[in-house]
Amino acid sequence: MAKAKVKRDFTLLRVSDKIEFGRDRVVDMTGNANFTTPNPTLATITTVTDDLETKHLAALGGGPAQTAARDAAELIWNDTMDKEAAYVEIT
Repeated sequence: MAKAKVKRDFTLLRVSDKIEFGRDRVVDMTGNANFTTPNPTLATITTVTDDLETKHLAALGGGPAQTAARDAAELIWNDTMDKEAAYVEIT
């Protein structure tokens, strides 16, 4: 049986939607017997999502430096969630 491909279009979401998406994935995977050892860990997903939210809120009222920090946090979030999708795909 061929394994299903995980859609990775979450990287196209708006930042506010990425924050919600990240939090939802942690809720969905916590205690889920199908995903006993997530890689990256759920703590890592929580950390990068919290960091993205903090930097996003700062960028809303900030200048170029805050926007650059948010963009960097977004790249880290995208990479982390892409790795999580790969984990789900092979599990």
